[in-house]
Amino acid sequence: MKDLSFLPEGMMVRRSAGKAPYSITHDPAFPYTELYDTADKASLGKAEDFDLMKERLTHQEASIRYWALMGCALRPSQAKSIQAQIEAMAQTDVDPDVRIGAAEVLNAMGETKLSVDYLLEVVKNYEAEFVRLHAFNVVDVIGESADPIRKYAIENYAETHRTKGNDVTIIKYWKGVDPGFAPFYKN
Repeated sequence: MKDLSFLPEGMMVRRSAGKAPYSITHDPAFPYTELYDTADKASLGKAEDFDLMKERLTHQEASIRYWALMGCALRPSQAKSIQAQIEAMAQTDVDPDVRIGAAEVLNAMGETKLSVDYLLEVVKNYEAEFVRLHAFNVVDVIGESADPIRKYAIENYAETHRTKGNDVTIIKYWKGVDPGFAPFYKN
């Protein structure tokens, strides 16, 4: 079975555009075996697989680059040796989910300010709902250091509601979101 869940949601939605997402990984041209291998080895976090992660960072398939980055995030001390490459991916990769993955690696390496800077650019420049959701998931991992992103989101995407006697600010990732499914911050 060619599991579609190896693709970040934003990537899946963008690439399916009008057809069943199932068709992405079931296309004979899709490098599913390499994707599976990369995700599997990335998730195990073994030091001996780092060279494979480095190699796969340049793969033409975005989902493979993404999983190679997740492998780097689990090996932050080894990833330091290729920090310039990871920064370049955070700045210029054509796929926003890969850019978010690179920012996540930078945070894991202790380069939180760089991570926040790159994530803020993604949040500002991509309107796709699942891309923003992916970015905000990383913001949650970063914590208080990501407050500039939260501030930007509150100023640009937020609504304030009165709930059970409290004012809450709801960050809307996209128009029409049910407030019950959006993150909020008490005012």
